[in-house]
Amino acid sequence: MHARPSHIRLIPRAVLVCTLACAALLPCAAGTARAEGRWRFGFENDTMSHPSSDRDYTMGFFLSRSYAGADAPRLLWALSGGGVTASWWAIGNRIFTPKGLTSRAVVPGDRPYANLWTLSGGYTRAIGFVTWTEVEWQLGVLGTPTGDVFQTAAHHVFPNHGVPEGWDHQIGGGGSGTVLWHWGVNRVLDGPPGERYRVTGGLGAEAGYYVRGFAHLTLHLGVPESADEGWRPDMATLELNRLGPAPAPGDGAPVWIAYGVSAWSYNELLQGAWSGDNDLTYEPGDLETWVHEASIGLDFSALLHRIGLPRRLHLHYAETWRSQQLSTVGGRSEYWGGVYLGWGL
Repeated sequence: MHARPSHIRLIPRAVLVCTLACAALLPCAAGTARAEGRWRFGFENDTMSHPSSDRDYTMGFFLSRSYAGADAPRLLWALSGGGVTASWWAIGNRIFTPKGLTSRAVVPGDRPYANLWTLSGGYTRAIGFVTWTEVEWQLGVLGTPTGDVFQTAAHHVFPNHGVPEGWDHQIGGGGSGTVLWHWGVNRVLDGPPGERYRVTGGLGAEAGYYVRGFAHLTLHLGVPESADEGWRPDMATLELNRLGPAPAPGDGAPVWIAYGVSAWSYNELLQGAWSGDNDLTYEPGDLETWVHEASIGLDFSALLHRIGLPRRLHLHYAETWRSQQLSTVGGRSEYWGGVYLGWGL
Protein backbone atom coordinates (compact mmCIF):
# COMPACT_ATOMS: atom_id res chain seq x y z
CA MET A 1 0.00 0.00 0.00
CA HIS A 2 1.24 3.46 -0.79
CA ALA A 3 1.13 6.26 1.76
CA ARG A 4 -1.76 8.65 1.78
CA PRO A 5 -1.14 11.67 -0.48
CA SER A 6 0.44 14.71 1.09
CA HIS A 7 -1.63 17.89 1.24
CA ILE A 8 1.50 19.87 0.36
CA ARG A 9 1.85 18.38 -3.12
CA LEU A 10 -1.70 19.50 -3.91
CA ILE A 11 -1.05 23.22 -3.27
CA PRO A 12 0.10 24.06 -6.85
CA ARG A 13 -3.06 22.47 -8.26
CA ALA A 14 -5.22 24.40 -5.79
CA VAL A 15 -3.55 27.67 -6.81
CA LEU A 16 -4.24 26.90 -10.48
CA VAL A 17 -7.90 26.11 -9.82
CA CYS A 18 -8.40 29.30 -7.79
CA THR A 19 -6.74 31.43 -10.48
CA LEU A 20 -8.98 30.01 -13.20
CA ALA A 21 -12.07 30.42 -11.04
CA CYS A 22 -11.29 34.11 -10.47
CA ALA A 23 -10.87 34.67 -14.22
CA ALA A 24 -14.12 32.89 -14.95
CA LEU A 25 -16.05 35.07 -12.51
CA LEU A 26 -15.17 38.35 -14.24
CA PRO A 27 -18.17 39.48 -16.31
CA CYS A 28 -17.86 40.80 -19.83
CA ALA A 29 -17.64 44.60 -19.86
CA ALA A 30 -20.01 45.15 -22.77
CA GLY A 31 -23.07 43.37 -21.40
CA THR A 32 -26.37 44.82 -22.60
CA ALA A 33 -28.71 41.81 -22.16
CA ARG A 34 -31.21 41.66 -19.31
CA ALA A 35 -29.70 39.70 -16.40
CA GLU A 36 -31.21 36.22 -16.39
CA GLY A 37 -28.45 34.32 -14.68
CA ARG A 38 -28.85 31.76 -11.96
CA TRP A 39 -26.91 30.21 -9.12
CA ARG A 40 -27.44 26.46 -8.85
CA PHE A 41 -26.40 23.85 -6.32
CA GLY A 42 -26.89 20.13 -6.83
CA PHE A 43 -26.32 17.15 -4.57
CA GLU A 44 -26.53 13.53 -5.76
CA ASN A 45 -26.28 10.32 -3.74
CA ASP A 46 -27.06 6.69 -4.45
CA THR A 47 -28.86 6.26 -1.11
CA MET A 48 -31.49 8.79 -2.31
CA SER A 49 -32.69 6.55 -5.16
CA HIS A 50 -35.19 3.69 -5.34
CA PRO A 51 -33.68 1.15 -5.00
CA SER A 52 -30.84 2.67 -2.97
CA SER A 53 -27.27 1.39 -2.96
CA ASP A 54 -23.83 2.43 -1.77
CA ARG A 55 -21.39 1.77 -4.61
CA ASP A 56 -20.33 2.80 -8.14
CA TYR A 57 -21.30 6.48 -8.60
CA THR A 58 -21.99 7.00 -4.93
CA MET A 59 -22.18 10.80 -4.52
CA GLY A 60 -21.47 14.15 -6.13
CA PHE A 61 -22.21 17.85 -5.84
CA PHE A 62 -21.75 20.99 -7.89
CA LEU A 63 -22.10 24.76 -7.63
CA SER A 64 -22.70 26.69 -10.85
CA ARG A 65 -23.34 30.25 -12.00
CA SER A 66 -25.06 30.82 -15.34
CA TYR A 67 -25.23 34.04 -17.35
CA ALA A 68 -27.48 35.29 -20.16
CA GLY A 69 -26.13 36.55 -23.47
CA ALA A 70 -23.53 39.30 -23.27
CA ASP A 71 -23.35 38.99 -19.48
CA ALA A 72 -20.97 36.09 -20.11
CA PRO A 73 -17.67 36.10 -18.20
CA ARG A 74 -14.78 37.54 -20.21
CA LEU A 75 -12.98 34.24 -20.59
CA LEU A 76 -16.04 32.41 -21.93
CA TRP A 77 -16.99 35.31 -24.19
CA ALA A 78 -13.49 35.29 -25.69
CA LEU A 79 -13.47 31.51 -26.16
CA SER A 80 -16.87 31.54 -27.83
CA GLY A 81 -16.12 34.45 -30.15
CA GLY A 82 -19.21 36.26 -28.86
CA GLY A 83 -22.86 35.85 -29.73
CA VAL A 84 -23.65 33.28 -27.05
CA THR A 85 -27.17 32.62 -25.77
CA ALA A 86 -26.06 31.56 -22.30
CA SER A 87 -22.86 30.64 -20.48
CA TRP A 88 -21.83 29.16 -17.16
CA TRP A 89 -19.04 28.13 -14.87
CA ALA A 90 -19.23 25.29 -12.36
CA ILE A 91 -17.14 23.56 -9.73
CA GLY A 92 -18.00 20.01 -8.74
CA ASN A 93 -16.92 16.77 -7.15
CA ARG A 94 -17.81 13.13 -7.92
CA ILE A 95 -16.98 10.03 -5.90
CA PHE A 96 -17.00 6.41 -7.11
CA THR A 97 -16.54 3.34 -4.91
CA PRO A 98 -16.61 -0.46 -5.25
CA LYS A 99 -19.28 -2.68 -3.76
CA GLY A 100 -16.80 -4.14 -1.27
CA LEU A 101 -16.36 -1.00 0.83
CA THR A 102 -14.91 -2.65 3.92
CA SER A 103 -11.98 -4.35 2.15
CA ARG A 104 -8.57 -2.69 2.66
CA ALA A 105 -7.14 -4.70 -0.23
CA VAL A 106 -7.72 -4.18 -3.94
CA VAL A 107 -10.89 -5.95 -5.09
CA PRO A 108 -10.20 -7.34 -8.60
CA GLY A 109 -13.27 -7.36 -10.80
CA ASP A 110 -14.95 -4.53 -8.87
CA ARG A 111 -14.90 -0.81 -9.56
CA PRO A 112 -11.84 1.11 -8.25
CA TYR A 113 -12.20 4.06 -5.91
CA ALA A 114 -12.15 7.43 -7.69
CA ASN A 115 -12.51 11.03 -6.50
CA LEU A 116 -12.70 13.75 -9.17
CA TRP A 117 -12.78 17.53 -8.64
CA THR A 118 -13.65 19.61 -11.70
CA LEU A 119 -13.77 23.25 -12.76
CA SER A 120 -15.73 23.82 -15.96
CA GLY A 121 -16.91 26.62 -18.17
CA GLY A 122 -19.20 26.50 -21.18
CA TYR A 123 -21.69 28.28 -23.37
CA THR A 124 -24.66 27.69 -25.66
CA ARG A 125 -25.40 29.32 -29.00
CA ALA A 126 -28.88 29.46 -30.54
CA ILE A 127 -29.44 28.41 -34.17
CA GLY A 128 -32.86 29.75 -35.01
CA PHE A 129 -35.65 29.32 -32.49
CA VAL A 130 -35.57 25.58 -31.74
CA THR A 131 -31.93 24.48 -32.06
CA TRP A 132 -28.85 25.26 -29.99
CA THR A 133 -25.28 24.03 -29.67
CA GLU A 134 -23.28 23.73 -26.46
CA VAL A 135 -19.56 23.65 -25.74
CA GLU A 136 -17.88 23.04 -22.39
CA TRP A 137 -14.26 22.80 -21.25
CA GLN A 138 -13.34 21.11 -18.00
CA LEU A 139 -10.17 20.87 -15.90
CA GLY A 140 -9.97 18.43 -13.02
CA VAL A 141 -7.88 16.68 -10.40
CA LEU A 142 -8.10 13.00 -9.47
CA GLY A 143 -6.63 11.33 -6.41
CA THR A 144 -6.98 13.99 -3.68
CA PRO A 145 -7.64 12.95 -0.04
CA THR A 146 -11.09 14.57 0.07
CA GLY A 147 -12.96 11.48 -1.11
CA ASP A 148 -11.67 9.54 1.87
CA VAL A 149 -12.45 12.43 4.25
CA PHE A 150 -15.99 13.07 2.98
CA GLN A 151 -17.07 9.48 2.68
CA THR A 152 -15.54 8.27 5.94
CA ALA A 153 -17.25 11.10 7.83
CA ALA A 154 -20.59 10.32 6.17
CA HIS A 155 -20.33 6.61 6.94
CA HIS A 156 -19.55 7.27 10.59
CA VAL A 157 -22.84 9.20 10.75
CA PHE A 158 -24.76 6.63 8.64
CA PRO A 159 -22.91 3.33 9.25
CA ASN A 160 -25.39 0.98 7.54
CA HIS A 161 -22.95 -0.07 4.81
CA GLY A 162 -19.72 0.02 6.82
CA VAL A 163 -16.85 2.52 6.68
CA PRO A 164 -14.90 2.54 3.36
CA GLU A 165 -11.39 1.15 3.88
CA GLY A 166 -9.83 1.08 0.41
CA TRP A 167 -9.17 4.73 -0.42
CA ASP A 168 -5.40 4.02 -0.49
CA HIS A 169 -6.08 2.38 -3.88
CA GLN A 170 -7.98 5.19 -5.58
CA ILE A 171 -7.39 6.04 -9.25
CA GLY A 172 -4.63 8.64 -9.64
CA GLY A 173 -3.62 8.37 -5.99
CA GLY A 174 -1.45 11.32 -5.00
CA GLY A 175 -2.94 13.58 -7.65
CA SER A 176 -3.47 13.51 -11.42
CA GLY A 177 -4.77 16.24 -13.71
CA THR A 178 -7.67 15.69 -16.11
CA VAL A 179 -9.19 17.56 -19.05
CA LEU A 180 -12.48 17.16 -20.90
CA TRP A 181 -14.04 18.81 -23.96
CA HIS A 182 -17.81 18.52 -24.44
CA TRP A 183 -19.81 19.39 -27.57
CA GLY A 184 -23.48 18.87 -28.27
CA VAL A 185 -26.32 19.98 -30.51
CA ASN A 186 -29.92 20.01 -29.24
CA ARG A 187 -33.29 20.67 -30.81
CA VAL A 188 -36.92 21.03 -29.78
CA LEU A 189 -38.58 18.20 -31.71
CA ASP A 190 -42.22 18.74 -30.75
CA GLY A 191 -44.41 20.87 -28.51
CA PRO A 192 -45.55 24.14 -30.12
CA PRO A 193 -46.11 27.26 -27.95
CA GLY A 194 -49.16 26.93 -25.73
CA GLU A 195 -48.98 23.13 -25.42
CA ARG A 196 -48.43 21.39 -22.08
CA TYR A 197 -45.61 19.20 -23.30
CA ARG A 198 -42.34 19.47 -25.15
CA VAL A 199 -39.92 16.96 -26.64
CA THR A 200 -36.22 17.75 -27.01
CA GLY A 201 -33.40 15.64 -28.41
CA GLY A 202 -29.72 15.93 -29.10
CA LEU A 203 -26.40 14.28 -29.74
CA GLY A 204 -22.78 15.06 -29.08
CA ALA A 205 -19.32 13.88 -28.07
CA GLU A 206 -16.78 14.18 -25.26
CA ALA A 207 -13.00 13.75 -25.37
CA GLY A 208 -10.47 13.74 -22.55
CA TYR A 209 -10.67 11.54 -19.47
CA TYR A 210 -13.87 10.28 -21.13
CA VAL A 211 -14.11 9.49 -24.84
CA ARG A 212 -17.66 8.82 -25.95
CA GLY A 213 -20.44 9.80 -28.32
CA PHE A 214 -23.97 10.17 -27.00
CA ALA A 215 -27.58 10.84 -27.96
CA HIS A 216 -30.57 11.71 -25.78
CA LEU A 217 -34.30 12.30 -25.88
CA THR A 218 -36.35 14.13 -23.23
CA LEU A 219 -40.11 14.45 -22.74
CA HIS A 220 -41.20 17.47 -20.67
CA LEU A 221 -44.75 17.41 -19.27
CA GLY A 222 -46.66 20.31 -17.73
CA VAL A 223 -44.63 22.90 -19.60
CA PRO A 224 -45.85 26.43 -18.76
CA GLU A 225 -46.79 28.63 -21.70
CA SER A 226 -44.21 31.26 -20.77
CA ALA A 227 -41.31 28.81 -20.84
CA ASP A 228 -38.76 30.92 -22.73
CA GLU A 229 -36.48 31.40 -19.73
CA GLY A 230 -36.68 27.74 -18.76
CA TRP A 231 -35.59 26.44 -22.14
CA ARG A 232 -32.22 28.06 -21.91
CA PRO A 233 -30.07 24.89 -21.74
CA ASP A 234 -28.95 24.06 -18.23
CA MET A 235 -27.29 21.22 -16.40
CA ALA A 236 -30.03 18.76 -15.45
CA THR A 237 -27.83 16.45 -13.38
CA LEU A 238 -24.15 16.40 -12.59
CA GLU A 239 -23.28 12.90 -13.77
CA LEU A 240 -25.71 12.81 -16.67
CA ASN A 241 -23.86 15.59 -18.51
CA ARG A 242 -26.94 17.62 -19.37
CA LEU A 243 -29.11 14.72 -20.49
CA GLY A 244 -31.91 17.26 -20.82
CA PRO A 245 -32.59 20.85 -19.75
CA ALA A 246 -34.73 21.11 -16.65
CA PRO A 247 -38.26 22.45 -17.30
CA ALA A 248 -39.10 25.99 -16.23
CA PRO A 249 -41.16 26.49 -13.07
CA GLY A 250 -44.78 27.47 -13.68
CA ASP A 251 -48.36 26.35 -13.17
CA GLY A 252 -48.83 22.67 -12.45
CA ALA A 253 -46.00 20.26 -11.64
CA PRO A 254 -43.62 20.03 -14.62
CA VAL A 255 -42.08 16.59 -15.03
CA TRP A 256 -39.34 15.41 -17.35
CA ILE A 257 -38.48 11.88 -18.48
CA ALA A 258 -35.16 11.38 -20.27
CA TYR A 259 -33.36 8.55 -22.03
CA GLY A 260 -29.77 8.56 -23.30
CA VAL A 261 -27.34 6.13 -24.87
CA SER A 262 -23.56 6.46 -25.08
CA ALA A 263 -20.89 4.65 -27.07
CA TRP A 264 -17.71 4.55 -24.96
CA SER A 265 -14.13 3.99 -26.08
CA TYR A 266 -12.19 5.27 -23.04
CA ASN A 267 -12.86 5.92 -19.35
CA GLU A 268 -9.92 7.10 -17.24
CA LEU A 269 -11.83 6.46 -14.02
CA LEU A 270 -11.72 2.73 -14.82
CA GLN A 271 -8.62 2.40 -17.01
CA GLY A 272 -6.26 4.41 -14.83
CA ALA A 273 -5.17 8.04 -14.51
CA TRP A 274 -2.48 9.58 -16.71
CA SER A 275 -0.27 10.05 -13.62
CA GLY A 276 -0.33 9.17 -9.93
CA ASP A 277 -0.85 5.67 -8.52
CA ASN A 278 -3.28 3.24 -10.17
CA ASP A 279 -3.50 0.03 -8.14
CA LEU A 280 -6.50 -1.38 -10.02
CA THR A 281 -7.12 -0.73 -13.72
CA TYR A 282 -9.02 -2.39 -16.56
CA GLU A 283 -8.36 -3.02 -20.24
CA PRO A 284 -10.60 -1.60 -22.99
CA GLY A 285 -12.18 -5.02 -23.46
CA ASP A 286 -13.41 -4.96 -19.85
CA LEU A 287 -15.60 -1.91 -20.52
CA GLU A 288 -19.11 -2.02 -21.92
CA THR A 289 -19.28 -0.14 -25.24
CA TRP A 290 -22.96 0.79 -25.05
CA VAL A 291 -24.22 2.38 -21.83
CA HIS A 292 -27.86 3.38 -21.33
CA GLU A 293 -29.20 6.03 -18.96
CA ALA A 294 -32.72 7.02 -17.93
CA SER A 295 -33.93 9.77 -15.62
CA ILE A 296 -37.22 11.07 -14.27
CA GLY A 297 -37.48 14.39 -12.49
CA LEU A 298 -39.99 16.75 -10.91
CA ASP A 299 -39.95 20.54 -10.61
CA PHE A 300 -41.25 21.66 -7.20
CA SER A 301 -40.69 25.37 -7.88
CA ALA A 302 -44.34 26.24 -8.57
CA LEU A 303 -45.40 24.63 -5.29
CA LEU A 304 -42.83 26.68 -3.37
CA HIS A 305 -44.01 29.87 -5.05
CA ARG A 306 -47.65 29.15 -4.21
CA ILE A 307 -46.87 28.92 -0.49
CA GLY A 308 -45.19 32.32 -0.61
CA LEU A 309 -41.51 31.58 -1.17
CA PRO A 310 -39.59 33.89 -3.56
CA ARG A 311 -40.14 33.25 -7.27
CA ARG A 312 -36.39 33.34 -7.74
CA LEU A 313 -36.14 30.04 -5.87
CA HIS A 314 -36.13 26.83 -7.93
CA LEU A 315 -36.17 23.23 -6.67
CA HIS A 316 -35.89 20.01 -8.70
CA TYR A 317 -35.58 16.34 -7.75
CA ALA A 318 -34.51 13.55 -10.12
CA GLU A 319 -33.79 9.83 -9.98
CA THR A 320 -31.46 8.19 -12.46
CA TRP A 321 -30.65 4.67 -13.65
CA ARG A 322 -27.57 3.71 -15.67
CA SER A 323 -26.59 0.34 -17.11
CA GLN A 324 -23.29 -1.18 -16.13
CA GLN A 325 -20.05 0.37 -17.38
CA LEU A 326 -17.75 -2.47 -16.35
CA SER A 327 -18.40 -5.92 -17.79
CA THR A 328 -16.72 -7.67 -14.83
CA VAL A 329 -19.32 -6.61 -12.25
CA GLY A 330 -21.91 -9.11 -13.47
CA GLY A 331 -24.71 -6.94 -14.80
CA ARG A 332 -24.73 -4.41 -11.95
CA SER A 333 -26.71 -1.29 -12.79
CA GLU A 334 -26.35 2.05 -11.01
CA TYR A 335 -29.04 4.17 -9.34
CA TRP A 336 -28.88 7.60 -7.72
CA GLY A 337 -31.09 10.50 -6.73
CA GLY A 338 -30.40 14.21 -6.82
CA VAL A 339 -31.71 17.46 -5.37
CA TYR A 340 -31.05 20.71 -7.29
CA LEU A 341 -31.56 24.21 -5.90
CA GLY A 342 -31.49 27.35 -8.02
CA TRP A 343 -31.67 31.08 -7.34
CA GLY A 344 -32.52 33.41 -10.23
CA LEU A 345 -30.67 36.71 -10.57
